[in-house]
Amino acid sequence: MVDRSGDFLQRIQQQASRLPRQMRRLAEFVCANYQQVAFLTTRALAKDAGVSLATVVRFPVLLGFKDFAAFRRSIQDRVNFDLTGVERLVPSLAVRRGKVDVLHRIVTTEMANLKSLLRTVDRREFDAVVDLLATVPAVAVVGLRYLAPMCEYFGYSLRKVRVGVETVSAADSTVFDRLGMMDKATLLVVLGMARYPADLLPILTFARDRGMGVVSITDSPISPLVPLSDHVLLAPSELRDFVGSFAAPSCLINALVSAVGVRLGRAAIRQLEHLERIATTRHIYVTGAPRPRLRRNTM
Repeated sequence: MVDRSGDFLQRIQQQASRLPRQMRRLAEFVCANYQQVAFLTTRALAKDAGVSLATVVRFPVLLGFKDFAAFRRSIQDRVNFDLTGVERLVPSLAVRRGKVDVLHRIVTTEMANLKSLLRTVDRREFDAVVDLLATVPAVAVVGLRYLAPMCEYFGYSLRKVRVGVETVSAADSTVFDRLGMMDKATLLVVLGMARYPADLLPILTFARDRGMGVVSITDSPISPLVPLSDHVLLAPSELRDFVGSFAAPSCLINALVSAVGVRLGRAAIRQLEHLERIATTRHIYVTGAPRPRLRRNTM
């Protein structure tokens, strides 16, 4: 399960009165400069904060983090939460003016996101979500703004192996009409990555008030979706460009749909066969380029 105990700011606040002088000084520096601290090494942080290296190393453990890397990851999550579109674009422009290859940087970062997904995904939570997607009578996938295409992709893919799937990719007052007309046994699957659309929160709250189950695919333990969800799957999103990061969440979605197909077995095959018959009858797909005719040699 996702650790819902709070981010580094909350942990610092909880421990503030018990911190020794040097650690209090470090805590004050971190809170005031966390957007810079998010990318500092232990030695750089010790120098900038005016404390010893030993203080920096012990500080995260005192706050309940495994080590400095976990502490810094929590700070980076908060930075990702807070950054505006302009603040995300400015570093990209700086990189563009420099000698760093943007394509290489983005591809390398997304590869790291995929490795992090494989290393950190909660397999029990993954299996629990697969079981729900395979057994509930209906599924509604919700994804707004830049995640609207991913929402439609998730719904499109899941409909290939099961029936009773719909998508909600725009939020207006009618969204509550739609949710209100859904069966209470419908499973709501919500996609939410930083920056988190405020429209998602009343949707989750409304669904929970109706007694609907909620699964969230999000990028951080401090995501506002976490406390409103029954199940949470984290997809790392380290890319801090203004366009967002799709590699890890889309890969997670592919894995979920594939696992649901395996879980449903013959039922999924029947659904796919049904769709293939429609595709063949309606000539939906190009079946291949016509083979060129060989001219006969009349010599």
